[in-house]
Amino acid sequence: MVRALMDGRGPIGVRALAQRAQVGVATSSRVLELLTKEILITRGTDGSVQGVRKRALLRHWTRVYGLTRSNAVTPSVALRGLNRTLADLRHYQGRYSLTGSAASRAYLPASLAPITPLTVLAIFVDDPFALSRELRLRPTEAGANVLLVEPFDEVVHANSVIRDGLRYASPSQTAADLLTGPGRSAEEAEQLLDVLAADDEEWAR
Repeated sequence: MVRALMDGRGPIGVRALAQRAQVGVATSSRVLELLTKEILITRGTDGSVQGVRKRALLRHWTRVYGLTRSNAVTPSVALRGLNRTLADLRHYQGRYSLTGSAASRAYLPASLAPITPLTVLAIFVDDPFALSRELRLRPTEAGANVLLVEPFDEVVHANSVIRDGLRYASPSQTAADLLTGPGRSAEEAEQLLDVLAADDEEWAR
């Protein structure tokens, strides 16, 4: 429900939102009641969602969701480097979605693109073993530069985007993972949110 609200635009009815989120209407209604009490959404007299405070909703969600605490993570090392790993990933036939810093950079305009190289790749993947074998990654206890993330739910792949032959998690999922991921990812999350707010004013609140 949270992802459906953050990824969508415009007024939407309870049933239409439930269909978008692939949940029951009763579940949709309960969640909307909660979010209304938290002043995260505004609703019309017919119960439809008229507005969403998307940035606040994202922060509300990340109180209970975290990249490394909500998903099963296999820290790994790409001995041949991250550029080679990304090149090989373009040929992987299984389902995956890049998230974190790599995905954030895909959504930033060229003028805001970081000049520092990526140090860690975070990849949602349904079959970590198969991807690790194909990309020749090695599990490690320390010094990981690749995080293979087996998702808690397939919603992490919803509204993913393909750019330059690579699949990236949606901006909202990416922002959540940056806010809750390792390192100084929160700064990258804020930058991404500002970019989103420039196109959709609901991300400003």
